[in-house]
Amino acid sequence: MKEIINIGIGNYGIQIANEFLEELCIDHDIGLDGVKKPLSEKDQQLDYPNIYFEELSSGKFISRSLLIDTDSTKIENVRSGKMRQLQSIDNYSCLKSGGSGNYAKARNAYEDGLIDSFQDKLRKLVEGCDKFQAFQVQYATGGGTGSGLGSKITEHLSAEYPGELVQTFNLLSNGKLQERSLETYNTVLGFNSLVQNVQSTVLFDNHSLFNLCQRQFKLPKPNIEDVNYLMTQYMTTITSAIRFPSKQINDFRKMATSTVPFPRMHFFIPSMANLAPRYTEEYEKDDMRTKDVCYRLFDARNTLLDVDFSKGRFYGYTAIFRGINYSTVDLIQALRKNQDSNSSYFAEWLPDHHAVGVISRDLKYLPKNQGILLGNSTCISQTLEKLVEDFTKLLRRKAYLTHFTEQGLDEMEFTEAESNLNDLISEFKPCNYYDGEHEEADDY
Repeated sequence: MKEIINIGIGNYGIQIANEFLEELCIDHDIGLDGVKKPLSEKDQQLDYPNIYFEELSSGKFISRSLLIDTDSTKIENVRSGKMRQLQSIDNYSCLKSGGSGNYAKARNAYEDGLIDSFQDKLRKLVEGCDKFQAFQVQYATGGGTGSGLGSKITEHLSAEYPGELVQTFNLLSNGKLQERSLETYNTVLGFNSLVQNVQSTVLFDNHSLFNLCQRQFKLPKPNIEDVNYLMTQYMTTITSAIRFPSKQINDFRKMATSTVPFPRMHFFIPSMANLAPRYTEEYEKDDMRTKDVCYRLFDARNTLLDVDFSKGRFYGYTAIFRGINYSTVDLIQALRKNQDSNSSYFAEWLPDHHAVGVISRDLKYLPKNQGILLGNSTCISQTLEKLVEDFTKLLRRKAYLTHFTEQGLDEMEFTEAESNLNDLISEFKPCNYYDGEHEEADDY
């Protein structure tokens, strides 16, 4: 069994990791006490809970996860929450002092007090695996703890486990610059570690998640639980190709290999088709046609990152479909037809750089047929350009710079971070369909 170790970093990363664990329990019929519902011998062969869970000698399951923070508040909430019996005491690592929304302070906290505790607990988790597959990491790039600790931890994973894949799910912040100045600094400073030490990164942004909740779930004022659920629903579906028998795709490395033409260009745009709010029966009899699901995956209105597919070209994509009514042949034909009719949005020198996974098992409390897309498109440069533009505005005025220099960060590190992000953007440019000088293309 190819095990995955799930790591939640900072306040937001811990929230997502904990809610993702709850969805896994529902998917695998594991109770909050760690006891799994008895299955027939046939069903047991089609269910792989040991990828994210460790089965104890007592028959109970606990998660293969590690939650790390510079503030003990969120971790104490998890320890006393409803998921507490699914976590071991070795699943936590924290300090008493907070990161205070500062990349430099969180990075110092890791080096001063968290490094030994984290490395020891991580080593035990890895040694407890029979056939280790990958690290799955979640954190918000704008948070001080997320960016600072996230950078140090991904550096450690790359150095200590060089042959293992690191898959991250990261939340970007957007909004008015004056409301997120420190978050902009944190994101750009921590982004270089995502480029150098990670093999696959899926980017979300809170604005797109919020809008999707309003539009798809008909929620006038979505709360943080609604937004988090949308992200964990995506993660649950994409990992179902690993946790259940799947045609063509059975691990994260296969997804990355199929869609990453160059090592540094491993940043993915997520989209979903046929969404449903949690615990609803509204979509229980949904019979959306295969071609409609495929079409909606490439609709900019269904992306979980604020980009426009029509202003870029796809290097490749991974599409995963989950439901009892899907035919692999029909899906491949529908995707091929969609690509042929929109050929200008795909890099012509990579005609078949994609992978398709089909899981013939519906999701509990979710639509009977659902699809998700992991897209590698040059239009992600739109997001990166906006980020570096905001960073440059702040840096030229040296606004809020003392918050970081007082923690030992040199001004040269800001300049290097800006340069590194500009280099990444320039790598996407040669194949970009839309460069701003031509007329805007029609909507996809």
